[in-house]
Amino acid sequence: QMSHYEACLGASQSGDAPATKIGILDAHCDPFDICQQAIARVQDGPHPCVIEAENLCGDLHVCQAPRYLFFIMMELLHNSARATCVAAGPEEQQLKARPIKVTVCANDVQVVIRVSDRG
Repeated sequence: QMSHYEACLGASQSGDAPATKIGILDAHCDPFDICQQAIARVQDGPHPCVIEAENLCGDLHVCQAPRYLFFIMMELLHNSARATCVAAGPEEQQLKARPIKVTVCANDVQVVIRVSDRG
């Protein structure tokens, strides 16, 4: 709504909030950092597994809602971890041989986050 927009705009102009934040959006959201936060949370969850993260682009910032990107990544990684644990069985060596891989890359137009597993 307009009042929310005006409040956000006024806060960013007065110095009360960082200039990168516009409501729920962060103009300098780091998707690789968000992925690493989700990875840390999933690895401590009910389906322990090996998750490898790779950033092919180096320093990357996009305008995004970090909270929603985090929840999406949490759900994808949780599903992948569950499938990997079921496929690997109780043996820890099998689990280590099936790492979940998260890759972040981008060009001038789009950002791609790939989650791959062998579950």
